[in-house]
Amino acid sequence: MAESVRNTLAVMKEHGVKRKVVLGTNGVGSSRANGGWFFKSIVDRSNLKITFDDHYEVQKLLEAEAGIDVDFKWVDVRATGLDNGEKKEVKEFGNEGKGVGWFIISRKSVAGFLLDAVEGSQWDRQTPVNLELEVLHKGSCHCKKVNLEVLHSPDIELSECNCSICSMKGFLGFVVEKSALKSLRGEENLEVYKFGTGTAQHMFCKCCGISPLTVPRSYPEGYNINYRCLARDNVRSVNVTPRDGQNWEQEMAKEIVGKH
Repeated sequence: MAESVRNTLAVMKEHGVKRKVVLGTNGVGSSRANGGWFFKSIVDRSNLKITFDDHYEVQKLLEAEAGIDVDFKWVDVRATGLDNGEKKEVKEFGNEGKGVGWFIISRKSVAGFLLDAVEGSQWDRQTPVNLELEVLHKGSCHCKKVNLEVLHSPDIELSECNCSICSMKGFLGFVVEKSALKSLRGEENLEVYKFGTGTAQHMFCKCCGISPLTVPRSYPEGYNINYRCLARDNVRSVNVTPRDGQNWEQEMAKEIVGKH
């Protein structure tokens, strides 16, 4: 990608074109800190490092050109995982992408954002990380002694894990950043169960036994929210994907590769 950008910059210079917008990926440059330890470990120890280094080289090329030509404007849009869903409203998380997590955005939504970046100047010489619009979802355990509010897309991608505990609980989850959990009332009624590596924290109400959320092993920096505990008022659509939690390491590596 860096080589193609280098070539197009040369042609742009010949024809006096002063604006370039490119599509990069979350996890590069200033947004690298969003990935968490497992993501960084996979990238640094696999061929993905070549891809991420290439994306970062693109940013450096654009910055260098802007340093030479003060009239040159660029935007390096950083998207999260992509799918083929419909175009939706997009939220922008700044250059560092704080709070964006590793969630899916449709290619059509990204294309709309890219066009806005071409036609406007709001993100000039920036690396905005984007995700689709979020709404407030409310939920609780069965006895309602534990209540939560979480900010997330109205279109929810769910994972149905077949690990020993999720399959027993019937947990249908989606992972969010900890900052997306806007309120958790009745936390004193939650007990925590750990097993295996002890990384995951399986929280359940000590009164009714229901688990509205956990801290997942795959992303201990966030929460895994139990969709079955949510009200459906702000849910527009759901999609359920099986997850092979019985072979956790292989499944996590496959998911990270699949997003890029």
